Amino acid sequence: NADGDRVRQLFANLSYKEFSLQALYGTREKQIPTASFGTEFNDPRERTTDSHGYLDLSYEHRFHNQLSLTSRVYLDSYIYQGDYPTNYYPDTGTQTTLNHDYSNGAWWGEEVKLSKTLFAHHQLTVGNEFRDNFRVKQSNYDIAPFVSYLEDNHPSTVWAFYLQDEYSIRPNV
Repeated sequence: NADGDRVRQLFANLSYKEFSLQALYGTREKQIPTASFGTEFNDPRERTTDSHGYLDLSYEHRFHNQLSLTSRVYLDSYIYQGDYPTNYYPDTGTQTTLNHDYSNGAWWGEEVKLSKTLFAHHQLTVGNEFRDNFRVKQSNYDIAPFVSYLEDNHPSTVWAFYLQDEYSIRPNV
């Protein structure tokens, strides 16, 4: 009874005129009996859990003059946890320790994009994107005796602007 899998998911999509709202949450817990990464074979404590969720609100409008506006704002998160029973010195008869691996990320962002057809053969697009990775944590440690191998936290931000011109040589090319 050391092999198991449990999945839970929830998804919602709401739309009203030019607005759309999506939400998702999913989690998966997996028991692993096959001694991955050199762990102890058939130990029921070996398991991983992945969880992901997001909320996304978007707006899309096409004006009469062939100008289109797309905009969105979102919030996203991901969590991973893994427990790995490990015996670093099996020949000496030492005890198995539980190694805990963990990552937790969360970010929000926005995008705005304008597109317009010009001169029948050009599709001009200009836009921006911003993303704030406000939680970026990783850790890895043995529980008993406690030994830390990794403790990392590096939030970051990304800001981008772009301009693109798509030229159509012919309607089918």
